[in-house]
Order: sequence, then C-alpha cells, then structure tokens
Amino acid sequence: MGVFDRQIAIVQKLISKYGQTVEFKTITQTITNPAKPWEATDSTISTNLKMIFLSPSASGESLLGRELLQYMKGTEVSFGEIRGLMAFHSTVVPKMADIVVRDSKELKIKAIDILAPNGQTILYTIEFEK
Repeated sequence: MGVFDRQIAIVQKLISKYGQTVEFKTITQTITNPAKPWEATDSTISTNLKMIFLSPSASGESLLGRELLQYMKGTEVSFGEIRGLMAFHSTVVPKMADIVVRDSKELKIKAIDILAPNGQTILYTIEFEK
C-alpha cells in the first residue's frame, strides 16, 4: 500500500468520469536475431483507456510564459498542440514510440511528463505532435 493510493484513486475516478475513451497502442520491438539487430520486428498491444484532452489555453500555461519560452535559446514552443492527461494504469506505461487513437485519428507522442511523488506514479501529462 502506497502513500498516494488515495490520490491515485481520485485521479482515476475523475478521468474515468470525464475522460474520452481512446485506443492506446503500445509499440514494442523484438530482436529475433542478435546478430542483426536492425531487423527488429514491431508488435502492437492495444488497450482501451480514458484520457482527458486539454487545449493549450486550458493546460495551465499563460500566453506570456509561452512567448518567453519562444525567445529563449534552444527552445521551440508551438501553439495549438494537444495535451492529454492519463491516470496511472497498471498495465500501460506510456513511451515515446506509443500511439494514441482518438476519434479514429492517430496521435504521436511528443513529450511525456510524469507526476510521481516519491516514485509513485499518479498522473501522466502527454503532449502530442500536431
């Protein structure tokens, strides 16, 4: 039993209630011949789960903060990106290679941020490519 079990349950309940059902495709590569690792085969495991999607204006970032980031060296902030909130799921851990299918449209993952105090995962914030 973890310290943040109650918070995990609350996040799961809210996302289950207000979220949209999506297909989460976990892509894994299997190397069948160690002598030829470039000939890896991809396999896909599909899981239906719920996510909440936010527009950039609703994701808690101010416009001024985004404008400031655009002028900082080495940063690129695009407007209009889609963000999703995903509760901790015992069988799905998002990775950059994974794909989310929302309304029959495939969304590729651009960035993943994890809320995990003391190493106990509560929530994933996933940013998708345009």
